[in-house]
Amino acid sequence: MVRLDIVRAFSAPERLSFNQDLRKRILMLGDLKFEAVNGCPKDLALLIGELLEHAKANASGSLGVERYKEILQSSIQKLCVWDSSNCQYPDNNPLWIHVGDAFRHTCMLRALRLLDVTESAEASRIQTSVTAILNAVSKIPKESPLIELMILPIFMAGVDCIVPYSQHYIVLRIAEIKARSEMSNAAPIQLLNKVWHEREKNSQTPHSNIPWMSFVRFA
Repeated sequence: MVRLDIVRAFSAPERLSFNQDLRKRILMLGDLKFEAVNGCPKDLALLIGELLEHAKANASGSLGVERYKEILQSSIQKLCVWDSSNCQYPDNNPLWIHVGDAFRHTCMLRALRLLDVTESAEASRIQTSVTAILNAVSKIPKESPLIELMILPIFMAGVDCIVPYSQHYIVLRIAEIKARSEMSNAAPIQLLNKVWHEREKNSQTPHSNIPWMSFVRFA
């Protein structure tokens, strides 16, 4: 439930339903089941969930802009020093460290976009997280069940990916996940193609962003 709530709010924070206290209570009840099912370490889920809650409050006018920016900057600093090797994972599989690091940079990319949705995908700090996610994903073979947990990190790297061969790699990895898990949801690839197409059309204005959130349709 917590994961679905956060994923729904990734594109539009106003869709967030749970508050931080409820998220904590639910996550603490599940031992390491949350990581086993969703991949994202609990402390990262709590951090990004709280950020989305603040974004929702800012959008409604109940949290001032300056205080909101301070919170975002503080959370970005926490993500900068967060170490995936210090996490507790469901088992001793060494690949979990790469899963954790991919989710760290997934949260980083979302936090940076909450701070400034107009920042160019070419910005060095954006591309640092894109590269880190792709490097982490490259460590996980298609035979590993952990690859099925990586769809959100791969998608988040994809929307800010500006290199054609990396975009092709992203499509291949999503296809592997789809084949392995029998995933029928075509939305990730459709969204990525829309973002990439729009960015190509606007290639003459490289210092602007094409927000993937603007292509999401809500039921």
